[in-house]
Amino acid sequence: MLMRRNQKQGIKGAAFDPKVKNYIFSHHPPASAAPPVEFVREAIPAFARRLRATPGKAIWMMGGAGLIASFLDENEIDEFVIHVMPTLIGEGIPLIAARHRHVPLQLRSCRHYSDGVVRLHYAVLKPRRRKGRGGNARPNKRLKLTGAPK
Repeated sequence: MLMRRNQKQGIKGAAFDPKVKNYIFSHHPPASAAPPVEFVREAIPAFARRLRATPGKAIWMMGGAGLIASFLDENEIDEFVIHVMPTLIGEGIPLIAARHRHVPLQLRSCRHYSDGVVRLHYAVLKPRRRKGRGGNARPNKRLKLTGAPK
């Protein structure tokens, strides 16, 4: 619970925006959570269905490599918006857990900023469904994965 620890320490930028609903996936959530936080224990497909059925815009997901891989396992990420920072660090935390080294993407847009940051917007190419396995219709809401927005 890094965010909660950072909030208690008064670290700037660690507080949740009260105007935005925040979901935290946890196997051991606390007994209660202060709004706008909801702890999630349900399966990813059920959570994604519930979220897509609610009114609103795109869902921005930020999380660790394991959580992202879990959403990819369930075919529940539609897009990646990745910000490339102009600093080479040589090591770091992977974007996606090792089991997902090949995720087919289609570039939708690319934008560069005056500070050298580049934003890449990709659509995740979904595997084709076999005939007779039901429709692939979804509401207009899309799950996006993003780095820090500019």
